[in-house]
Amino acid sequence: MHGDYLTPSCSENIEKRILGAITRRHGFSLVRLGDGEGRVLGYPGHFTDQEVLAQVLHYQFGPESMQRVKAADPDNWIGASMSFLRGKLEQSVQNADMLGVPVSEFYCGMQKAITHGMLGYACAMLYAMSSTRPLKPTDYVGTNVFQLAAAKGAIFKNIVLQAKWIYLVGPWDLRPDLANVFGRADLNYIRVPGHYTWRGSTGFGQYPDLYRYVETRLLKLGDISGCLFLVGAGILGKYYCDLIKRQGGVALDIGSVFDSWAKRGLPYAVENTDIEISKLSRENQ
Repeated sequence: MHGDYLTPSCSENIEKRILGAITRRHGFSLVRLGDGEGRVLGYPGHFTDQEVLAQVLHYQFGPESMQRVKAADPDNWIGASMSFLRGKLEQSVQNADMLGVPVSEFYCGMQKAITHGMLGYACAMLYAMSSTRPLKPTDYVGTNVFQLAAAKGAIFKNIVLQAKWIYLVGPWDLRPDLANVFGRADLNYIRVPGHYTWRGSTGFGQYPDLYRYVETRLLKLGDISGCLFLVGAGILGKYYCDLIKRQGGVALDIGSVFDSWAKRGLPYAVENTDIEISKLSRENQ
């Protein structure tokens, strides 16, 4: 599987699956595994406490959040945190209808050096291929599927017209911009605490407490059959996708596409000029 895998037939298959779930009012989730998820799934066998502290816990949630965890469980706070995240992640992956896995170019440069990121991707791929329930080949896509889809203006423009309601679940309220693109003013927004690496040196992340706010908001929605959720919320975003599916909604883990659309957040996403809301707008005209 490589970067140009999102052929017209592949895009058509993904769109057909999503549209089918919306029109039949069936729960559906498409979640993706990247190097961050791979670090969680690869701990403790392939990543040490100090590595996951720096590369997962501090990186995503920040030191203030982790100080709260440490105060509550000083003897096993790192292990307990990783066990919690792994449990949520495994549950989400096991229940997913389609699964995003790393594509070949994520391993480019292996002949020169092996990085922690490459190891994370490998752990994600190993888990996806060996630990999940059997999936058909067409149930797998690349983990960058929505980056490619957004760059091509594919998938999004048709499904948003069929959804009963549309919810954005992420750090940026993009309702004004996306309402113009999607041709719908009835967009809803559920705010997710931002990623520590661009949020700054103060404040709390989703774990260990604030994810419950998002969880409660989703559960209070009740029956959300026929509703579409675009989710960009890091590792815990996969868990939100699973909650949405269990209530009948259709959840797409679009990840850093939110940052690219907002031109805020993770640097690599912000710098990706191929993904712009204006491109979706041109494609929809």
